[in-house]
Amino acid sequence: MSESQPATTNQAADLRAKNNWLTSFGRNEASKAGEDGVLEKIFSILGVEKGWAVEFGAWDGKHLSNTWHLLVNRGWSGVMIEADPIRFSACRERFKTNPSVHCFNHFVQFDGPHSVDGFLATAGCPKEFALISIDVDGNDYHFWESLAQFHPQVVIIEFNPTIPNDVDWVQPKDPSLNQGASLK
Repeated sequence: MSESQPATTNQAADLRAKNNWLTSFGRNEASKAGEDGVLEKIFSILGVEKGWAVEFGAWDGKHLSNTWHLLVNRGWSGVMIEADPIRFSACRERFKTNPSVHCFNHFVQFDGPHSVDGFLATAGCPKEFALISIDVDGNDYHFWESLAQFHPQVVIIEFNPTIPNDVDWVQPKDPSLNQGASLK
């Protein structure tokens, strides 16, 4: 099949299956869509047994969390950032006996001490770390773009699935909006 020829339905399905092999490792401990198992496989391939995991939009530290399993069951260090005071209270309570997990109750900003870089520096996160999960319903792309001093190996980032995959779109850098960005 040349690049100019469209794939048949069977060829497209075969290509999707080949490209989605990681989904067969999907398993949920606290995650929503199998991320816990997929992440275990990714870190096994990368040779990462223990590292740092960062999550913002952390909720209560477990609800639909992409990092809870690593922090609790695998002994990782981490940073949990949650803006909502009630959810943050539950997150802080969940990790109160774990000095390796640093919890912050703030809205993340694009720069300054309440930026992702600022929180990671305060927590003592290494410059090169294993995982960041960004789920803030809107400015996810802009927060990812603002990360300058720290470099995760693996990134989980929310996008707006209602925007077609071939569309390149990012909402304006505005905390009052909740539109997100396209996958592309």
